[in-house]
Amino acid sequence: MLSDSKMVAHQAFNVVHVPGADEAKALAGYGVDLAKYSGQNHGNFAVPAIFMVDAKGVVRFVHVDEDYILAVADKLLTAQ
Repeated sequence: MLSDSKMVAHQAFNVVHVPGADEAKALAGYGVDLAKYSGQNHGNFAVPAIFMVDAKGVVRFVHVDEDYILAVADKLLTAQ
């Protein structure tokens, strides 16, 4: 697990989602304040990703799936 509210590592690994104005407005409508959650002045969030790195620091496996979190959010929000 990585806590990276400034998104430095996430940017380095290219796993940052920058919501557009419509998406940010929709999230705010659900009470989601991304800047408040991160403690930063941005509304970006991490794309779900798995990186398996060996003892020498070589990345051996990568899985990135931006749609995973959106599918879960849609399911949870429509269930309410």
